[in-house]
Amino acid sequence: MAFSSFGFQIRGLSHTSTKICGIDFSNIQDDECDFVTTSSDFQQTCLPQPNAEIIPEDVVSFCMDSLQNNNAPITNAGLQVCFNFSSDSCRAANGGSLEAFMAYASNPTFRVLVDNKEWKVLSVGPEIAGTNTRGAMKTVLISVQPANEKIHEKRFLWTLIKERRPPRQGFWLVHECISVDNAYALTV
Repeated sequence: MAFSSFGFQIRGLSHTSTKICGIDFSNIQDDECDFVTTSSDFQQTCLPQPNAEIIPEDVVSFCMDSLQNNNAPITNAGLQVCFNFSSDSCRAANGGSLEAFMAYASNPTFRVLVDNKEWKVLSVGPEIAGTNTRGAMKTVLISVQPANEKIHEKRFLWTLIKERRPPRQGFWLVHECISVDNAYALTV
């Protein structure tokens, strides 16, 4: 059996839980129990999930902190957290499934974010009001020092959008994350 402890913090609130194979045993009364868990059970119970309480800056922090330690508490946990916090349009642009997103994440630009040495927020843009066709938006500019010392610091602009439709209505989600080096090419 695998033991893990995973903690996270949301605006001053912290939660740490100890689980065996993703099961919280504090709620089990009987010592004799049979159970089966899968990695998706573990993902649902242990990895940060979007909710209406999380602000855009915290979404970027969850994603970047998780990517910095991509394989903790499970293999590719950081990529799973990013997928959890991705909007439907972001998911569609990257293949639509977690497996397709993981394949996309192996590209040289995104790979800089995975297992990075250090990252920091450079600036946070103002909230742009929602319209009839989209939710509110906000940007967060970060600087990343890749683990590979041969690659210089890179900057990434995260654009977050407040979801307007259920089931994630009111949640801040990642709309896109682009390398600032590539930003000009995207406007041409």
